[in-house]
Amino acid sequence: DTVNDAESSSCLTNIAEIYLYDSCSSTTRLSPYLLDGSGEYYIFYYSNCFDGDTSTFCASMFTCPTYLDMYVTEPVTSITIVNREDCCQDRMVGMQVLYYSIA
Repeated sequence: DTVNDAESSSCLTNIAEIYLYDSCSSTTRLSPYLLDGSGEYYIFYYSNCFDGDTSTFCASMFTCPTYLDMYVTEPVTSITIVNREDCCQDRMVGMQVLYYSIA
């Protein structure tokens, strides 16, 4: 059977928060200076994933593959992704998270 891309959970992503850290601190979060991806869905902007509020989220359009590019000025040593708690946890499956550092 074929799955319609628009109905596949891996073609729509919802993320509550993304935390980027450098090697100097495990508590200081880095902020991307540029975000790009497979398309923001409605009012669920990529910036919502970096606002420190897990009740807001960012969401992609129904596109495959789903990706989010983050551009930072410091080296990133760890990334923590916080999934939505209220629903849609399977929508992160297959998502690509990429970061680019100019440090």
